[in-house]
Amino acid sequence: MVLRLLCVLVALYAPSVFAEMGESPSITALRQEAEMGNVPALNALADAYFHGTGVPKNAAEAIRWWRRAADKGS
Repeated sequence: MVLRLLCVLVALYAPSVFAEMGESPSITALRQEAEMGNVPALNALADAYFHGTGVPKNAAEAIRWWRRAADKGS
């Protein structure tokens, strides 16, 4: 019973902890792929910054990632 309650509390509060950090776990994985030069990841990360999906909305950061994708032929 205590373990179940602990799991529920973690499930409820974990998203707010990541929101305070400014980046979701899926964005962290996407950023790692983008930093390795994965073109779809570069574009997806740019889109995330442009729309504020999983990260704070930041047009300048979006443009930076789109430029890296363009440099790779996207």
